[in-house]
Amino acid sequence: MQLTYQYRAGKSFMHRLDPVSKFVWMFSVSFVAFGTFILWAQVIVTAVTFYFAIILARLSLREIWRSTWIFALACVSYVVVQTILLSPQGARLLFVLPLIQKPIYLEVVEYATAVGLRIYTVFVVALVFIRTTHPRDLAVGFVQILNLPYKVPYALFIAMRTIPVVEEEAKNIIAAHRVRGIGERAGLRGRVESAKRLTIPLLIRALRDASTTTLSMECRGFGAFPRRTSVDTIRMTRAGKLLTWGCVAAVLLWYALIVAGVLHLRYSVT
Repeated sequence: MQLTYQYRAGKSFMHRLDPVSKFVWMFSVSFVAFGTFILWAQVIVTAVTFYFAIILARLSLREIWRSTWIFALACVSYVVVQTILLSPQGARLLFVLPLIQKPIYLEVVEYATAVGLRIYTVFVVALVFIRTTHPRDLAVGFVQILNLPYKVPYALFIAMRTIPVVEEEAKNIIAAHRVRGIGERAGLRGRVESAKRLTIPLLIRALRDASTTTLSMECRGFGAFPRRTSVDTIRMTRAGKLLTWGCVAAVLLWYALIVAGVLHLRYSVT
């Protein structure tokens, strides 16, 4: 059974790229996305993200949608609610809602859409990173490329390794409930009860796994020595260096334009 948030082997450009470069790319896109409320800028960032996802990571639109549809619906809901509830007024009136007589301005719609795209873009970037990066390679890459103490990267490795385990355990719990004749009920109350039945055993399993992982690491002498050897050797390629420094330069340039007043960080209707 393939899980949504789990590494999948492949031969794409993003699979061959070193994990440190992909980590820098992920945070650079997130920093740029959260750096402004301008709609055209968010559209460009989203387009670049989908280029990496579809062309460089070879993820199909169907895979992306199946993995992020719930986040997409949440972002669309956010855009609709914010468009109706936001109090700032603009200069260009689009229409007036007939029931509540609420004027809808173009500037408000652009702001809400930019924020919705920003949130969705971050989820797509995270999906690309998780699908193309093995957690073990990420930990080893941080140690060998950045010379970080191995305790910090391995904590991140355990966190990434836990995500698919929790997802698989949640699916097993839901399947066990269905076998016992406990299905999902319709309505809000039924969803709340289903969430309660899922949360408690999932939390207990997570705590038990955490205790087992701690004992296993202690038995293997984790942290007893200042350095840790690894079978694999990970190096930053020329493409990785270009992507890394290009992303850093893009973030610095973006925020320099904001500080200089060329771009606006805050929402404004003028």
